[in-house]
Amino acid sequence: MKRKFQYKIVCCFTAFCMIMTVAAVRVYTAGGNAALQTDINTANSYVFELNNLRGNIYDCNGKPLTGDTLQYYSLNLSGKRPVLNKCDAPQKDKNIYSFCTAVRYSGATLARHLLGYTDLQNKGVTGIEKAYDDILFCDDYLKISIPKRADGTINKTAKPEIYEGAAGGAVYLTIDKDIQRIAENNCKEIKKGAVVITEASSGKIRALASFPNYNQNDVAKSLNDDASPLINRALGCFSVGSVFKPCIAICALEAGIGGFTHTCTGNLMVEGHLFNCHKLDGHGNMNLKNAIAQSCNTYFYSVAQKIDAAAMYNKATRLGFGASFTVCDGISTAAADLPPCDLLKNSKSTVANFAIGQGSITASPLVLSNLYCAIANGGFYHMPTLVEKTVKDGTENYTQGGAKIKVTRKEYADYLKTCLKEVIISGTGKAAASDIVDLCGKTATAQTGQKDKSGELLNLWFCGFFPNERPVYTVVILKEGAHSGEASLCKNFKNIAQDITINKNLLDKTVK
Repeated sequence: MKRKFQYKIVCCFTAFCMIMTVAAVRVYTAGGNAALQTDINTANSYVFELNNLRGNIYDCNGKPLTGDTLQYYSLNLSGKRPVLNKCDAPQKDKNIYSFCTAVRYSGATLARHLLGYTDLQNKGVTGIEKAYDDILFCDDYLKISIPKRADGTINKTAKPEIYEGAAGGAVYLTIDKDIQRIAENNCKEIKKGAVVITEASSGKIRALASFPNYNQNDVAKSLNDDASPLINRALGCFSVGSVFKPCIAICALEAGIGGFTHTCTGNLMVEGHLFNCHKLDGHGNMNLKNAIAQSCNTYFYSVAQKIDAAAMYNKATRLGFGASFTVCDGISTAAADLPPCDLLKNSKSTVANFAIGQGSITASPLVLSNLYCAIANGGFYHMPTLVEKTVKDGTENYTQGGAKIKVTRKEYADYLKTCLKEVIISGTGKAAASDIVDLCGKTATAQTGQKDKSGELLNLWFCGFFPNERPVYTVVILKEGAHSGEASLCKNFKNIAQDITINKNLLDKTVK
């Protein structure tokens, strides 16, 4: 049953805007702020159709992720027929009835790759819009009606009336709008890449961003863009490099060789092939902690040869490497690559590449989040999840939390936490050091085997968590297609961690 709202000129804005957080405005203009045409004429009124009443998508705190930007309208009632125009602000004129509605997508919309977009029939095409279209879809519209006299002129003694039909349902995500904004703001200079922020203790995804962004109201513009802005890189798979080394470190600890030492001379011969370290003159004497801190390749080439191949393979699969997994109904990560276990057993060269996250291993940012959540949590992680609940016809359906998966013993995870802290203190992640919050993390520069006119294309990574003592959030940042010499992602991680710490009062909340 339709509800009728009556509004006074101009002064009705606040109440109406709070109510009308609905889908994108249906445009009837030829361009610019041209007058909108009446969509429906009845014997008693002129009627304009405005917004489709598709249900909204919300963050974990009930803040709208769609329909959170206002569009103002001016309804000119001075002539014989009403004229509706879009405008940038309320109009102060006694003959103009001003009001506003919510636009589904705008230039300020966050998490666009995750949300997806709708088509001209208001059906979901990608992302949450598609996956939960049965919950969100509605074929009704918000309408404004202007009474008219028998001769067809406006009845100026009667007020325009807003009619809102039954809207679609709602989807509540695990995304935290504040954290999503922090992630996007601190990584907006990344031309191609992704950011995933996960609540370490639960696996709930609090931010998921992909770069470059795209315009949900003009998707066609992105179709031929060389940067492929429509790809959700947070769900894609990429060469991982040294951020995989903690997985091998877990295996070394479990094999009882956590005390293994190695002298790095800058390279190591394996099966007749020379495998280099990134520090060509060598790191010198290395143990597990400083090998992680300095990201010494030859240490990991060597230690991995002493670990059972099946143990390394099984540990990687336990963390989600080599597979695709579902984060909510209809949305999954891309299928990742992992060298076959038999190949690891029979090829020392394959093991050497595997030990430093190179060769035929790829992973999504979400899989790497599993690894770092396991270390942050003391040896376990929860499978990542994206949806808290759905609401349809007044019925709430809550989503079950991600399965808890044990990876290793707490003492090993705690030791690796100290190794990742050393990365920030004295290692490759020193640029991430913060005066506000203690951080743990790992850098990577992964070779992709691809080139452009400027040289080899690399994937830069930073994976870490904070605060150090009692981790709350895990962050994974990817920059795809970088070149040698480009700045690391340390500062991006530092700024994200600091902004979230301040925004969420983490220093107070994590005091024992």
